[in-house]
Amino acid sequence: MDIIEIKSAKIKNDLFLDFTYREKKEIKTDDINQSSDLPFHDDCKQAFLDLLPHFILICEQEKSSKLKKFIQNGVGQSNEPPLQNYEITAFKIGGTGDNEGVTLTGKKFLSSGKTLNLNSPFIRFSDEDYKFTYELSEVIEILKNEVFQYMTGEKHAPLAQQSLEFEDEAFGGETEDTFNTFKEKGYRVEINTNLKRA
Repeated sequence: MDIIEIKSAKIKNDLFLDFTYREKKEIKTDDINQSSDLPFHDDCKQAFLDLLPHFILICEQEKSSKLKKFIQNGVGQSNEPPLQNYEITAFKIGGTGDNEGVTLTGKKFLSSGKTLNLNSPFIRFSDEDYKFTYELSEVIEILKNEVFQYMTGEKHAPLAQQSLEFEDEAFGGETEDTFNTFKEKGYRVEINTNLKRA
């Protein structure tokens, strides 16, 4: 029986995910990097948001007193202070057994308008120095599950509308006759939104 472990995920263009997983088979183990053009689900976005206070705290950017409520209750809106100055973009699982942990990647938006890219130190899920390892490991498990469902195509954001239905009264004259003929024959008018301009 094959076993799949999600090892990392990175938000790409605010809509998609790049991710890595380890597939353990009877005779070998493969580490696979993948990218998808499916937009990720809001539940996945929420799981990333719930990592944000951990990222800020582990990077020692804010005091735990400002972040504790978000760690314990989840992140409702990312525009609340002090969360509005930060963004979480990726996680990467490392180590095994008691040494398994995570590195978080994100950004801090500076008052100058510039962006500071940050990688957290590696935090073991069994690390007693970080007060919120239990909550961190819970969010990571939820996020790994969301990425797995995204990877398999089970769960993603709704796709953009692929076709349009036209009502008869929307058109007059010859156009109405043309569309009625199309409609009687079961045709639909489709608009390709992926065309690139020359």
